Amino acid sequence: MKISLRQFKKSDLKVYSRWRKNIKSEQFMSRSFPWKFDENHIEQPEYYEWFVISYLGMDIGTIWIEKEKNIKESGRLGVLIGDNNYWNKGIGTIAIEKAIEISKEKLKIKTIYINVRTNNPRAISCYKKCGFKKMSEGEKIKNSEKTKFIAMKKEL
Repeated sequence: MKISLRQFKKSDLKVYSRWRKNIKSEQFMSRSFPWKFDENHIEQPEYYEWFVISYLGMDIGTIWIEKEKNIKESGRLGVLIGDNNYWNKGIGTIAIEKAIEISKEKLKIKTIYINVRTNNPRAISCYKKCGFKKMSEGEKIKNSEKTKFIAMKKEL
Protein backbone atom coordinates (compact mmCIF):
# COMPACT_ATOMS: atom_id res chain seq x y z
CA MET A 1 0.00 0.00 0.00
CA LYS A 2 1.46 3.39 -0.99
CA ILE A 3 1.37 5.26 2.31
CA SER A 4 3.95 7.83 3.28
CA LEU A 5 4.41 10.44 5.99
CA ARG A 6 5.86 13.91 5.68
CA GLN A 7 6.41 16.60 8.29
CA PHE A 8 3.34 18.72 9.05
CA LYS A 9 3.88 22.36 7.98
CA LYS A 10 2.10 25.60 8.79
CA SER A 11 0.60 25.60 5.29
CA ASP A 12 -1.16 22.31 6.19
CA LEU A 13 -3.32 24.00 8.85
CA LYS A 14 -5.95 25.08 6.31
CA VAL A 15 -6.52 21.58 4.92
CA TYR A 16 -6.32 20.16 8.44
CA SER A 17 -9.18 22.43 9.48
CA ARG A 18 -11.18 21.20 6.47
CA TRP A 19 -10.48 17.55 7.37
CA ARG A 20 -11.64 18.14 10.95
CA LYS A 21 -14.89 19.73 9.76
CA ASN A 22 -15.40 17.12 7.05
CA ILE A 23 -15.50 14.20 9.50
CA LYS A 24 -16.87 16.18 12.47
CA SER A 25 -13.75 15.26 14.43
CA GLU A 26 -15.15 16.45 17.77
CA GLN A 27 -17.25 13.27 17.85
CA PHE A 28 -14.04 11.19 17.78
CA MET A 29 -11.38 13.39 19.38
CA SER A 30 -11.23 15.49 22.52
CA ARG A 31 -8.08 17.24 21.26
CA SER A 32 -7.21 18.13 17.69
CA PHE A 33 -3.64 19.32 18.24
CA PRO A 34 -0.54 18.24 20.17
CA TRP A 35 -0.36 19.69 23.72
CA LYS A 36 2.48 22.07 22.91
CA PHE A 37 1.01 23.17 19.57
CA ASP A 38 1.84 26.77 18.67
CA GLU A 39 0.62 27.97 15.29
CA ASN A 40 3.69 30.18 14.93
CA HIS A 41 6.10 27.33 15.69
CA ILE A 42 4.60 24.20 14.09
CA GLU A 43 7.76 22.12 14.20
CA GLN A 44 8.69 21.46 17.81
CA PRO A 45 10.67 18.20 17.70
CA GLU A 46 11.53 18.44 21.39
CA TYR A 47 7.81 17.96 22.18
CA TYR A 48 6.28 16.08 19.26
CA GLU A 49 6.61 14.65 15.78
CA TRP A 50 3.67 15.63 13.56
CA PHE A 51 3.07 14.23 10.09
CA VAL A 52 0.69 14.43 7.16
CA ILE A 53 -0.46 11.02 5.93
CA SER A 54 -0.29 10.60 2.14
CA TYR A 55 -2.02 7.78 0.30
CA LEU A 56 -1.25 7.23 -3.39
CA GLY A 57 0.33 10.70 -3.44
CA MET A 58 -2.71 12.45 -1.92
CA ASP A 59 -2.69 14.06 1.53
CA ILE A 60 -5.57 12.47 3.45
CA GLY A 61 -4.89 12.95 7.15
CA THR A 62 -2.50 13.62 9.97
CA ILE A 63 -0.81 11.80 12.83
CA TRP A 64 1.32 12.94 15.73
CA ILE A 65 3.19 11.45 18.61
CA GLU A 66 3.94 13.80 21.46
CA LYS A 67 5.86 13.41 24.67
CA GLU A 68 3.54 12.48 27.52
CA LYS A 69 3.29 15.32 30.01
CA ASN A 70 3.88 13.46 33.26
CA ILE A 71 5.31 10.07 32.34
CA LYS A 72 9.00 9.82 31.48
CA GLU A 73 9.95 8.07 28.20
CA SER A 74 6.31 7.98 27.11
CA GLY A 75 4.32 9.45 24.28
CA ARG A 76 0.72 10.02 23.28
CA LEU A 77 -0.76 9.35 19.86
CA GLY A 78 -3.17 11.47 17.83
CA VAL A 79 -4.59 10.37 14.46
CA LEU A 80 -7.09 11.88 12.02
CA ILE A 81 -7.98 10.63 8.56
CA GLY A 82 -9.99 13.47 7.10
CA ASP A 83 -12.16 11.70 4.56
CA ASN A 84 -14.26 8.69 5.51
CA ASN A 85 -13.71 7.23 2.02
CA TYR A 86 -10.25 6.28 3.31
CA TRP A 87 -11.44 4.62 6.51
CA ASN A 88 -11.37 0.83 6.95
CA LYS A 89 -8.59 0.36 4.40
CA GLY A 90 -5.66 -0.25 6.78
CA ILE A 91 -4.18 3.19 6.16
CA GLY A 92 -4.31 4.19 9.83
CA THR A 93 -2.56 0.99 10.91
CA ILE A 94 0.34 1.54 8.53
CA ALA A 95 0.55 5.27 9.34
CA ILE A 96 0.71 4.51 13.08
CA GLU A 97 3.47 1.95 12.59
CA LYS A 98 5.49 4.38 10.44
CA ALA A 99 5.01 7.30 12.85
CA ILE A 100 6.11 5.16 15.80
CA GLU A 101 9.21 3.97 13.96
CA ILE A 102 10.23 7.55 13.09
CA SER A 103 9.35 9.07 16.46
CA LYS A 104 10.52 6.59 19.07
CA GLU A 105 14.22 7.46 18.82
CA LYS A 106 13.73 11.18 18.23
CA LEU A 107 11.43 11.57 21.23
CA LYS A 108 13.20 8.93 23.36
CA ILE A 109 9.97 7.08 24.16
CA LYS A 110 9.42 3.48 25.18
CA THR A 111 5.64 3.50 25.68
CA ILE A 112 2.80 5.15 23.74
CA TYR A 113 -0.63 5.88 25.18
CA ILE A 114 -3.96 6.71 23.61
CA ASN A 115 -7.47 7.29 24.90
CA VAL A 116 -10.10 6.19 22.42
CA ARG A 117 -13.82 6.75 22.73
CA THR A 118 -15.82 3.59 23.26
CA ASN A 119 -18.19 4.68 20.48
CA ASN A 120 -15.32 4.43 17.97
CA PRO A 121 -14.91 0.67 17.36
CA ARG A 122 -13.11 1.28 14.06
CA ALA A 123 -10.29 3.12 15.86
CA ILE A 124 -10.20 0.58 18.70
CA SER A 125 -9.71 -2.19 16.15
CA CYS A 126 -6.94 -0.24 14.43
CA TYR A 127 -5.06 0.34 17.69
CA LYS A 128 -5.35 -3.33 18.62
CA LYS A 129 -3.88 -4.29 15.23
CA CYS A 130 -0.95 -1.99 16.03
CA GLY A 131 -0.33 -3.78 19.33
CA PHE A 132 -2.04 -1.41 21.77
CA LYS A 133 -3.47 -3.12 24.84
CA LYS A 134 -6.41 -1.99 26.93
CA MET A 135 -5.39 -0.67 30.34
CA SER A 136 -8.65 0.69 31.70
CA GLU A 137 -11.94 2.39 30.92
CA GLY A 138 -13.03 5.80 32.06
CA GLU A 139 -15.34 8.72 31.55
CA LYS A 140 -14.63 12.37 30.81
CA ILE A 141 -17.10 15.16 31.45
CA LYS A 142 -16.87 18.22 29.23
CA ASN A 143 -19.62 20.84 29.02
CA SER A 144 -21.88 18.56 31.08
CA GLU A 145 -21.49 15.78 28.48
CA LYS A 146 -20.11 12.41 29.51
CA THR A 147 -17.79 10.64 27.12
CA LYS A 148 -16.70 7.06 27.78
CA PHE A 149 -13.21 6.05 26.69
CA ILE A 150 -10.71 3.20 26.77
CA ALA A 151 -7.13 3.93 27.84
CA MET A 152 -4.66 1.88 25.79
CA LYS A 153 -0.88 1.58 25.64
CA LYS A 154 1.83 0.02 23.53
CA GLU A 155 5.28 -0.91 24.78
CA LEU A 156 7.99 -0.28 22.18
